[in-house]
Amino acid sequence: MPTDTGELAESPFFGGLTVGRCAQQITYTADSYADLLLTCSGRRALTAPGPRG
Repeated sequence: MPTDTGELAESPFFGGLTVGRCAQQITYTADSYADLLLTCSGRRALTAPGPRG
């Protein structure tokens, strides 16, 4: 989470700015966790996008 909120606080597009954090429990199956690690490490080959993205 970014700690420098100056750009948002000075933006004319936002009113008062409040920043918060919250923890989230995420569970994975073994296969999906292995896939996540491979994706994040750049070692999993991603399929090319189709004609519509």
